[in-house]
Amino acid sequence: MIEIWRRDWKKYRFNLFNFILVWTIPAIIGEAIGRIFGIKFLGMAAGFIYSLAKTQYDYLKTKT
Repeated sequence: MIEIWRRDWKKYRFNLFNFILVWTIPAIIGEAIGRIFGIKFLGMAAGFIYSLAKTQYDYLKTKT
């Protein structure tokens, strides 16, 4: 049982570069759009919420 778990865990290695991209790009784009429309920090908050939802979805997808 442990060997099966270890093999599966190696398949889903943590990649810091992808994690940084998922958390920063939507926030930066959201902030830019928010500033275009004169709403400060709302775009960044929306970007972070989107990033959090996507990270949670990807995590749950790898678990099933």
